[in-house]
Amino acid sequence: MTFQRTGWHLAGWYLFAGFLWLLTAAIAAGFVAAWFPLRSWTPGKVLFIVLAGVLGVCAVRTTLVVHSWIRHFEIYFLSVDDSGVQLRLPGVGETHIAWGEIQGIAHQKRRAEARGLSWTWLNRLDSYIILTHRGPFNFTVMEVRRPDRAARAIAERLGFEVDEPASAGGRQIS
Repeated sequence: MTFQRTGWHLAGWYLFAGFLWLLTAAIAAGFVAAWFPLRSWTPGKVLFIVLAGVLGVCAVRTTLVVHSWIRHFEIYFLSVDDSGVQLRLPGVGETHIAWGEIQGIAHQKRRAEARGLSWTWLNRLDSYIILTHRGPFNFTVMEVRRPDRAARAIAERLGFEVDEPASAGGRQIS
């Protein structure tokens, strides 16, 4: 059983990226059209050109970020088979973990920091951790499609349960 985004699982992301490229093209067309006629410059025209330029740059950057996410989604995976868990995660590369190496699997709610050009915000992520003697292997929805099902599949195979965070109402966030 492989947990990876491929094919139709990426259709929504490709449609979103296509929409962003169309939006970028429309902004660029408005930017170019606003330059003409060259003899009539008004404060409104200058303001429109400046705003269209800033919006166009933001649209291109957003589109490129979405494309990098799509590449990210296509590369990373987690596969459960008879020999163990095969995975490719950021910072780990492709790794095989035999069933005998896995000591447990845990679930942790955490906040991941995302940085923009001028601001930083926190995203709440459900992180799943495969505990081994080699160290922990973390995966989230950003690397693996349906990480909760992947964690349950590993836990069921080993006869374990996924260790949930011990908190009142499950609100503990590290």
